[in-house]
Amino acid sequence: MKYLAITIPRKELGRRAEARNKEIERALKLEADYILMVDEDEAMPFGAINKLFYWISEYDAVVIDAPSSDGLAQSNITYHPDGTIAWTGFGCVLFKAEIFKKLPKPWFDDKSAYTFEIKKGKYVFSKVEKYKPDNIGEDVDFYFKLIENGFKIKILEGVKCKHIQL
Repeated sequence: MKYLAITIPRKELGRRAEARNKEIERALKLEADYILMVDEDEAMPFGAINKLFYWISEYDAVVIDAPSSDGLAQSNITYHPDGTIAWTGFGCVLFKAEIFKKLPKPWFDDKSAYTFEIKKGKYVFSKVEKYKPDNIGEDVDFYFKLIENGFKIKILEGVKCKHIQL
């Protein structure tokens, strides 16, 4: 039998990266095969779970898009100028639990962020030390870790979570 653990990284668990890591640890203790992580300030559309499970057999992580919590962007997906996906946030994502067993801890790290520039029609990223305590970066950093380690990510671009500012 396969098991699903549902995780909600909450402020009372610590900083964003710390809360995500604690929730993943809890899910792994449950020996879950899949981990659904939904941030505390997001709501998943009804029926999206079917789409997540449809794609998880082919991918290691399946992400549902969300508008930015500040209302300034209609998507958490950033595209290269050529239209391909550059990166996304992980506010609502279904993971295969095995990826966390293959990657070193901490999985989510808030000690660095990224700067970028466009070269030849693509974003080129440089990892930098965090310059603000609240700089967003731990989920983008994890996205890059997955890509660098050969894990496959599917982003459900036509499905959107609701995202509020807490």
